[in-house]
Amino acid sequence: NLNHLGTSLGHANVYCARFQMWHPHGGCSTRNGLRRVLNTRIENWEGHMHVLLMGHLHRHVSINAFPEGVLGIACATFQSKGSEFSNRISSPWDVGGQIVSYTVKKDLTPCEFSVQFYPCP
Repeated sequence: NLNHLGTSLGHANVYCARFQMWHPHGGCSTRNGLRRVLNTRIENWEGHMHVLLMGHLHRHVSINAFPEGVLGIACATFQSKGSEFSNRISSPWDVGGQIVSYTVKKDLTPCEFSVQFYPCP
């Protein structure tokens, strides 16, 4: 049930959990900067979501936003270091991906969200 809303925003319902996907403009050079961007987006979102997946920033970081109860994830990248774009990056960055897991209760309410980053060897 994926509804893509263009290159910057989309949403999907996956086993009862509402995922928001966001590809922001601009960038952050630190993990704390990424956390601030994630928190700001979650706090300013008018609808309900369980997970915010954020692309573009090429580093992995995750936060649990309280009291909103949203798992915010900057998803890192699958881009190889040999590409034209990545050769212009001057500082270390994460290459890999992550697995999001959660529990769905009997009443079909999702809970216990977590994410694990798996770097590429």
